[in-house]
Amino acid sequence: MATQVKAKAAKNRKVRIALLCCGEFTGQVYKDNGDYLEVYTHWLKKSLPHKSKVKPKVDAYKVYQDNDSLPDDDDIDDYDGILVSGSSADAWSDVPWVLKLVDFIRRVGTNFPEVRIYGICFGHQIVNRALGGTVDGSRQRPWEIGPTHVNTTYMGKILFGKERLDLQQFHQDHVPIESLADFLMTGEIYLLASSADYPNQGIVKYYPLDPSADPSAEFNLYERIHIFTTQGHPEFTERIVSEIARQREEKSTITQKTVDHYFGPKGREAEAKPMVLSGTGKRWAKDYDGVRVIGHVFWKMFGVQYPHEHEETHDEN
Repeated sequence: MATQVKAKAAKNRKVRIALLCCGEFTGQVYKDNGDYLEVYTHWLKKSLPHKSKVKPKVDAYKVYQDNDSLPDDDDIDDYDGILVSGSSADAWSDVPWVLKLVDFIRRVGTNFPEVRIYGICFGHQIVNRALGGTVDGSRQRPWEIGPTHVNTTYMGKILFGKERLDLQQFHQDHVPIESLADFLMTGEIYLLASSADYPNQGIVKYYPLDPSADPSAEFNLYERIHIFTTQGHPEFTERIVSEIARQREEKSTITQKTVDHYFGPKGREAEAKPMVLSGTGKRWAKDYDGVRVIGHVFWKMFGVQYPHEHEETHDEN
């Protein structure tokens, strides 16, 4: 039987989100931007229409601490959506908290179908794993960090309204399309986008249509989204990516070639964006689709409307 789901009216209400924090910011990243709760909440608010009366109520769960910090089953129905964050951890690993998280996402998707699920980067990989895919941690492909061109698929063009997105990235692990081939061929899930080095840049799973429904009734594709993911980081800014790159460079957990390509020969000379970007690598390239596109799709799942296609969003600060 098809799942009957309709987004609650979102004109004047709180939308409750369970943020599953899969890591933490440290050092200058934390000093400049706050913790995961602050960064993700800022992105959610910034992505809403100007003067929106919809208020995100975000509860943070530090799932990486492996201390039963996931939402209880009795609480899951209270949430409109679950957001699985990024992380420096390995989504392919079998450490207890990662396995527990994969199982949790699988159970929520099956037993609590009215709760939407969105995964970002590490979260994208976890959700794909819960759906039956695998995560490749061999790290044979180059790092993808900073603003990156992502080409949308046919379904991606429909959802995002663009043939190409420019999103912040910070990853090397990935989910091979081949591991999801059976689901892609049957239409259970759809690929949304690909980049030059990483074919799976996001997926979407819709609620099944009710065969008995009136075919002439109003149809909203966004409100049919049950699960979607992006490998890119819509919540990341240049400041966050630059400082994480510095931290990784200091700890030698990223190749020097990757860091040098991101900053370019002149990208470290100043913290403010220069008037001339020549020689500054990828650092200040376009990245605004995280808010204007991905953020809008997130909110449209819950019935938020954007009266004008290019409606102004909240200010940077």
